[in-house]
Amino acid sequence: MAQDNLKTNSKSHFFTIPYQINQIPEQAYGPQSNNVFNLSSSFTVSSLSKAFAICKGNILLQPHTDANKVNLILRPYTQPIEGVNIKYFVYRGLLKSGFFAGDLITAVEPASDFIIKITRDFNDFYANDPSGVPIFLAKYIGFDPLNQESSLLIDDFFFKESKYVESNGEFVEDDGFGVFELPLIDIGASLGNFAVGECAIDVVLGYGDYKPLGESGEFKFDLAYARDTKATITLDGTDLNLDKLKKEQIFQFLDIAAYYGSHTVNGTVIVDNSGVKQNLTEQAIYTGCMAKFSTKNKLYIYLQGDRTRSYNFYGNYNIGETSNSLKMGSDAVTLIERPAYENFGWPVLIESLATASLFLQFVTDNNVNTVLYGQVANIKNAAKNNFSNADDLLLPADENGSISNLTKALEFSNPIAATDNLVIGTFNIVLYQGISYSYVTGEIVNENNETVTTYAQPNFFDDIFNLIEIEPKIVGNLTEKYSSTNDFRPKLICKSKQVQAILTQRIKDTIETFDEDYPLHSRFSYITETIDILNNSTSVTGKILPITSSPTGSAGNFKEGSTYEFLKPYFFSVKIFIDNTETISGVILGSTDAGNPNKLVLGLSSSENEFFKELIETNNFKNARFVLQNVSVVGLSFQKFKAAIIGENSNGALELLSPAVDIFIYSLDALFYFSKDYSKYMKQTSTADKIIIDLTL
Repeated sequence: MAQDNLKTNSKSHFFTIPYQINQIPEQAYGPQSNNVFNLSSSFTVSSLSKAFAICKGNILLQPHTDANKVNLILRPYTQPIEGVNIKYFVYRGLLKSGFFAGDLITAVEPASDFIIKITRDFNDFYANDPSGVPIFLAKYIGFDPLNQESSLLIDDFFFKESKYVESNGEFVEDDGFGVFELPLIDIGASLGNFAVGECAIDVVLGYGDYKPLGESGEFKFDLAYARDTKATITLDGTDLNLDKLKKEQIFQFLDIAAYYGSHTVNGTVIVDNSGVKQNLTEQAIYTGCMAKFSTKNKLYIYLQGDRTRSYNFYGNYNIGETSNSLKMGSDAVTLIERPAYENFGWPVLIESLATASLFLQFVTDNNVNTVLYGQVANIKNAAKNNFSNADDLLLPADENGSISNLTKALEFSNPIAATDNLVIGTFNIVLYQGISYSYVTGEIVNENNETVTTYAQPNFFDDIFNLIEIEPKIVGNLTEKYSSTNDFRPKLICKSKQVQAILTQRIKDTIETFDEDYPLHSRFSYITETIDILNNSTSVTGKILPITSSPTGSAGNFKEGSTYEFLKPYFFSVKIFIDNTETISGVILGSTDAGNPNKLVLGLSSSENEFFKELIETNNFKNARFVLQNVSVVGLSFQKFKAAIIGENSNGALELLSPAVDIFIYSLDALFYFSKDYSKYMKQTSTADKIIIDLTL
């Protein structure tokens, strides 16, 4: 997803009339102090200014703190840009009279494209109804604030599933939550008018198609957020660990100016000029759309470190004894030490540059799994596809033979405005892992009869599989039999110098046992999906999969029946083996393409997965991942592990937890990892076309 390739398909409409808004620094997205970060981009409207749909999407309306205004949430139907997943655009401060008159939908002239469309659709739906067209109530499109608690999640409306109850011998749709369908609108459609005064807009990134976990590091998108004048993170300073987690929430938001600035490389922004649509590209986006933003020349660099936390979140990337954790400069020679959290302590680098190039050096211990990836960036001297592995990042030894604890300088290139020779506001997202961190495994008594803490270090597998305790967004009648949930935050795998950026997916399914007393066996499969790759003989382009989501969310992976299926070219084979006295059905992952499959799978039974879920909940662990502890015996044809989890404990430290009863995991190919209880009902397939798990997003 390199930035030069990322923008090829970027297409958005400007959210209002560009010249009718103004913004001062205090209104802008970004840090305002050590304790306040503006998540919204606020601006001032001097006269009514039309609002337009940034992309095609579904619309939800909610009240504003001002009774004369409403807020509008646009959920993209198709993603406007690749490389990141846009969850919502939130428009704050639209004039309520453009939508409603009391609790009725209004079509008062001049009506917006939105009102015209939904009124026409409503009338067409009831055109042949003998009772006539009913009154068009606001609640029919989801606006019913008196009956909607502020604690309800926004996703509950976009992923609402109809439920039916019995009434007079018939099953009818339950109106308890609200019988409505959120309307779909095209890109560029007029939505209403921003009211005179201060308004705002949010750009929200999606973490995954699952219900929020309630962790402090994850923002809660409820109706209280949807109804506010603007969104901020405000820290009270009483709990430093809690504040540290809350700061991570800024990774879920973008500055609207940077969003549009990112289109200047091979993208298009459509503006409305007195009803005439104009396509702006390259420099015209900067001059025609961004002039009124005080952040028009701000480059935001989001650095992600270990376990999808911010760079140096765990405090292991410091230069010597200082608080500095990287070096930065406009050329590769005169780099200056800088802290990663220099903007009032918030985990984002914000630069205003008069040059297209920015050079960064990162702290490293030069371990073989060191890797850097520009998820959204243009890294001019990266090895390939915006990747650099340990060999590429290693600096040559000095004259004394010493190896530097810094990587080579990476050159990040961003567009410069021709009018003022300053960087055009945009964003870079960079993933980096360069230090072998440690986690607590327990305590022992040493030879001096002292109790000491023991530590271990993870391998490439141990940062991958999260989603252990999540619940899918859509809960239906068949959820107990199947569900599919995805994490949209990329992770990095460096295995035998094969470097991949991957997404993870968790599938719950059932498999037939052919036992009348126990016909279905419930399981969980954790699966990686490659989105970008550094080097692979079977991949020519290295570009595998976009970071996006289906409009149908978690239900999009449904196959007939309750067992999921691999898609070609993947298949599995079954090989029986013996561990001591136990007979185990081994699973081998295969591909009809040449080379090894670019995929890892971890399989547990539902009861086994529940053990780990309870461990997480009981110990209040955050950011938990599976870890496999090797207990293999030399000479055997299989690998054997004990499954455990690593997570952040109440003090924020990484700690290992194991279930009370050992859960053993096996692998025959170092690709498919499975428990005995997971694989025991899997049967050998006769062809590579009949397989078991769906790996689609």
